Amino acid sequence: MVIPKKNDVKIGFSIIGTGMWAGTHARACKANPHVEIVGLADIREGTAESFARAHGLDVPTFTDYRKLLAMDSLDAVIIATPNNVHAPISIAAAEAGKHILCQKPMATTLADAEVMVAAVEKAGIRGMVAYTKRFF
Repeated sequence: MVIPKKNDVKIGFSIIGTGMWAGTHARACKANPHVEIVGLADIREGTAESFARAHGLDVPTFTDYRKLLAMDSLDAVIIATPNNVHAPISIAAAEAGKHILCQKPMATTLADAEVMVAAVEKAGIRGMVAYTKRFF
């Protein structure tokens, strides 16, 4: 059995929603030696494929994010979709055991945000909202 060195470990990420902010996320993932983009999803037919080509990614693409969440190589998702679907996608990702980075706002209602937090806690995974200015 070969035990990988700590620096050899890669986290399998996917991006759900390949619109406005997805390019920024893709560039950040590609710049991180510990991250590998393993899949893309966008509800719009052909959009994820175009995004993959534009960013030099040879990865599976999906129009149904649930199929992407079933990938064994997937550890974490970046949710870069319209705000009104952050909650259901985040909840599904948590239920699939995938760590989550969700674009802001977290949800469109307090009730949805509370369900998202509960799903993350129940799954024992990490969930984060992408408040980009926080680290400046």
